[in-house]
Amino acid sequence: MEIKKNIFFITGCSGIGFGCVMVKKLLSRGDYVAATSRNRNKLIQDIGFKENDQFLPIEMNLADENNVKQAIEKCIEKFGRIDILISNAAMGILGPLEETTDKDVRTLFDVNFFGPLNLIRNSLPHLRNNQYLKNNDDNNNNSKLNGPRIIIIDSICGYSSLFKGCSIYCSSKFALHAISETMSLELKPFNIHCCNVAPGYFQTNFISSCLIPGNRIPEYIDTHTFLDEIVQLNGSRFLGDISKAVDVIIEISLSHSPPNHVLVGSDAFELFDLKYKKLNNDILINKEICSKTDKK
Repeated sequence: MEIKKNIFFITGCSGIGFGCVMVKKLLSRGDYVAATSRNRNKLIQDIGFKENDQFLPIEMNLADENNVKQAIEKCIEKFGRIDILISNAAMGILGPLEETTDKDVRTLFDVNFFGPLNLIRNSLPHLRNNQYLKNNDDNNNNSKLNGPRIIIIDSICGYSSLFKGCSIYCSSKFALHAISETMSLELKPFNIHCCNVAPGYFQTNFISSCLIPGNRIPEYIDTHTFLDEIVQLNGSRFLGDISKAVDVIIEISLSHSPPNHVLVGSDAFELFDLKYKKLNNDILINKEICSKTDKK
């Protein structure tokens, strides 16, 4: 029997963060959720529910494309479709670029960039062929969406990289931002909405789980001091309220036409403004010289 409620597929759902809170709120609303984590038992423990008709907990390694395909198929087998795909899982590296190894960088990009690509690429055939939402503009049932949507939980670090010791993390988030922007054009003919959500700073378990390079270079003492303070505080001074942020993300994901770019948190807007004022200044200061390169 066809499910008449929204069906979500969400990654990164265990621990203290957006994913876990989001799953709990969606289940309480009556929506259906396929939630993934690297550890299924911990996921069930954190969410507080075992698998049931409404909830499908899946153990998934985002960096393993075959494993991602299997997770998507489990969702389709149980619920019949995916309406809203939310890419939320991520990891971080705290350290100057020179201290990171090739292995460190590739590990992070496997989770933060190639993982979401695996997820989106393998979900797209199901999203494009979502018959339940396909002709919704002709349907008077207001509870139904006007097309599938892909929500990428990015970061303000995908717009502003003005942070010492975060170059690798920021670069992965910039890459996701670019993918979302271009993908929104490619998928418009299929009525698939793409939304890049960039939160500011919220107290989650993200910082405590960051990879920290072991080979510290003494010359980077200022960066080390800055990063050590961040780790020690572990987000305790961050302004953001996770529950309020998740409410906003859910509201946007269910809106008639989600925008391509969404900032979440007052600090996100401040950092965005600071970055683009700097960018505008850097570009315009040489506009007269640099714009004289066209063929005569």
